[in-house]
Amino acid sequence: MSYTSITIIILIGIFLVFYILLIIVKSKIQKTLITFLKNHDFYRFDTLISKSIVKALFPPYNLEYLILNRYLLEDNKAKVDKQFEKLLRASKKSQKKDIFLKAFEYYAFNSDKKKAARYYNELNKLQDPKLTKYTDLIYDIFILDKPNHIEELENDFETLHPNQQKFYAQLLLTQYKLKGNKAKQIYYEDFLKNNSFSIL
Repeated sequence: MSYTSITIIILIGIFLVFYILLIIVKSKIQKTLITFLKNHDFYRFDTLISKSIVKALFPPYNLEYLILNRYLLEDNKAKVDKQFEKLLRASKKSQKKDIFLKAFEYYAFNSDKKKAARYYNELNKLQDPKLTKYTDLIYDIFILDKPNHIEELENDFETLHPNQQKFYAQLLLTQYKLKGNKAKQIYYEDFLKNNSFSIL
């Protein structure tokens, strides 16, 4: 085997080792950041995500998305507003749908009619029938205060995955509040108390 061939093999080996180590380090950092968020350990999250190695390893959009979740968990409305705008400026066209939807849900659930309407309109422009059905449901319940989706939500409730049930329980709770049905309100309030829900 020639000297050149041996050199190439060694270089490929070094590259593969470096690549594997890079994947391991990235995975560990990502898991650590998510753990900090789940534990609401914002100080350690902020410290880690601001490190140069983290900024070098991850695309800026991915880091900004994690920071958005940090502000959502902290319920820092002013910073959430700014972070949505920052993400929309930084995102590619293919990523905007996700940001539009996350922003729409956030503002709808917080009854911010003006901002929810902005993202609702952006999502409607995408002409996605399945998405439109969902956004119409959320808009009716949280913005227009229409108690007109109880039957369809109740029919689907028992067939859903537990995580989806928690979300539907919140929708049904809101519907029954609008309807003035105290017994059903208490039922879904108890359901939500006994089942934790995470945005991550």
